[in-house]
Amino acid sequence: MKYLSALISTDPACRMKSGKKSFTFLTPRGLVKSGFLQIFNLIKKVITVLIALYSNSYYLSNKKRDHFKYHTMKSETTNQRIKPKATIDQIASINQVVPQMLKSIGLDLETNYDKTLHQVCVENQWNETELLDWINGHQQKPYSFLQSGIPDEHELGRATPSEVCDYLLNHSLDPILDVADSVRKDFSRTNKLLVKQYPWLKEADWHIKQLLNRLDFYLNFEKKRFYPLVKLFEQEREKMLDGNAQGLRRSITIVKEDHQQIRAAMKTIRNLSNDFNFDEQSSSTIRILCNHLKSLDKMLDIHLSTEKDYLLPEIEQKLAET
Repeated sequence: MKYLSALISTDPACRMKSGKKSFTFLTPRGLVKSGFLQIFNLIKKVITVLIALYSNSYYLSNKKRDHFKYHTMKSETTNQRIKPKATIDQIASINQVVPQMLKSIGLDLETNYDKTLHQVCVENQWNETELLDWINGHQQKPYSFLQSGIPDEHELGRATPSEVCDYLLNHSLDPILDVADSVRKDFSRTNKLLVKQYPWLKEADWHIKQLLNRLDFYLNFEKKRFYPLVKLFEQEREKMLDGNAQGLRRSITIVKEDHQQIRAAMKTIRNLSNDFNFDEQSSSTIRILCNHLKSLDKMLDIHLSTEKDYLLPEIEQKLAET
């Protein structure tokens, strides 16, 4: 009776105790309510799992998309390695530096735009491997070939000596050293291979070696000694120690002497190489060397002229006033 009473009770649940054990009996109303509650909890769990799965899928999808986007963007901005089967026109469409490099060694882009790099090498008897190594090794350094980064005279005219030093330090020193290193490597190999065909290589050998050694000293001296002294002078000026002021004056003298020696060496090399020119039958090896020498000559002229016109006079005038 108690069981039946409990079963038909209006209470949702009724607990009966038997000694230490207890039993729970549900009424029909309690059964229905409990069933709905279980179903509701089950649905809630399923929805929670689905949301978690969807969120994870969405995250992974976005991550994959962003990963793809990053690598796509990277592939668009990173210079691709040029292959011999690519036409000049195709190369120009993906890389603006390479056609200018080819033009700098005497290739007529307009008449060869539909030819592959392999065809160009065969027709001109150029070393394909050498040309590809040169292109793929230097296409990320447009300053060597386009002479970009030429300072604006108006801006330099308003710049302080420290700002001129910063400009040269950030845009000139390392590129010059890099091109000088290319000249060092190319000249050594070219001189061994083609000295009989191009006698000027033997005559220029000593001058080029002296120039490169001088550049190593000169550019490192500016970076580690001269430019820091210029900045220190501008910062302290009236309070600058006499020893540092004298050191700056000596540095200016050294820089001026280096300017003269570097320009004289470049003039000699320019004359020996016939202004870095080559004839139509010249190999790719000599063309690439002349290109590097010409680039070095122009970059040095810009660097030295910037110091001569915008840095040294300003510093010397301020030193005279202190």
